[in-house]
Amino acid sequence: MLVVKKEPHPNYIEDERKIYGKDFFEKTNDQYAINRYNRIGSDEVMSFKEFIHDRYNNYTHTTQRIIGDIIFTGIPLLGILILLPWIILLRKPAPLIFDREKRVVYSWQKGGVWAQRYDDIRLHENIQMILFFLRCELKDGSLGWAKYSLQPTGNPLFSPLSAYKPTLAYIAQFMEYGREKVLPDQDSWQAKPPFYFRDDPEPANIEQEINRILQRITEVNNEIPLDEEGNPIPPEE
Repeated sequence: MLVVKKEPHPNYIEDERKIYGKDFFEKTNDQYAINRYNRIGSDEVMSFKEFIHDRYNNYTHTTQRIIGDIIFTGIPLLGILILLPWIILLRKPAPLIFDREKRVVYSWQKGGVWAQRYDDIRLHENIQMILFFLRCELKDGSLGWAKYSLQPTGNPLFSPLSAYKPTLAYIAQFMEYGREKVLPDQDSWQAKPPFYFRDDPEPANIEQEINRILQRITEVNNEIPLDEEGNPIPPEE
């Protein structure tokens, strides 16, 4: 025979007192009623301390219950505490700026300026992002490459290559015809950025740094010998 025990009413203590009197729980021998009353208390409110005591003392498999609670609450909490300093110190990425008048693309990171002439910009597409290759100064003072990642879909794990075409088309049309041609009814086409605790401020001398990097790019390019058609001449063996 299958017996289904009825779940206690949300106002169990109050209802029992109305039926059997206010001193019902002091006089009854009903062990279920006594246990129910002792779990909640005379104030009819289970405090957090009472909940913890009840959870780990009034049920079977207490050890397994404690281990499970540690795994499902302690480990995620530990992960949050480990990542919290990194999250707070992480800076909001600077924008990638296309200067149509100067035909220059630039950005910055932690005070260092990245720049490249628009006509010489290089990019790479993969399933996660578009990478724009800009020039920057390395720690040793040499001229190196910086990679600016752009995710038009906002998905950090996967983006179809077809999603990049509209973005690149907007950039090309903007550089050739201006913003009014691309987005005549909007002031900006930037989506709402994610929240960061810190910004990466624009360097105060950014214009000078851009010009200096562009000058270095010109000097490096002039050091490469070219043939009559403008192709690099391979070094002699």
